[in-house]
Amino acid sequence: MSQDSETPEQPETPETPAEPTPPATPPPAEPPAMQPPTTPPVAQPAAPVAGAPALKPGQGGLAIAAFVCGLGGIFTSWCCIGLPLAIAAVVCGILGKKDAEKRGASSWMWITGLTLGIVSLVIFVIVVIVSGLNTDFNTTEFNIN
Repeated sequence: MSQDSETPEQPETPETPAEPTPPATPPPAEPPAMQPPTTPPVAQPAAPVAGAPALKPGQGGLAIAAFVCGLGGIFTSWCCIGLPLAIAAVVCGILGKKDAEKRGASSWMWITGLTLGIVSLVIFVIVVIVSGLNTDFNTTEFNIN
């Protein structure tokens, strides 16, 4: 027999990778999923009737015109430009009332314009009466000194 120095072969064991070590601290927990806030449904405005123009919210143009003309009339009521502005303020104020009621808008602007227009008319009339009373229509002399 030959002497072979054969050693019995041992099966090779595959090297097993080292097991992963757990982290020292656990990973942070995920925050709970955020739900959007629930709000009650909002009633939608009714659609306008076919053929009718949709009214925009807010003040109408006539109420704004009454307010602006009333302010202008008050500041110019002592001269001739105050008269047409006062008349325009009164007319726009009356028409603006109807428009504001139809729109459901606040009434302060047309009321203020109408009031300022009436006050402007009264001031204009007082200025005309006072200036007429202070004029002597019987003299034709002009004293220029």
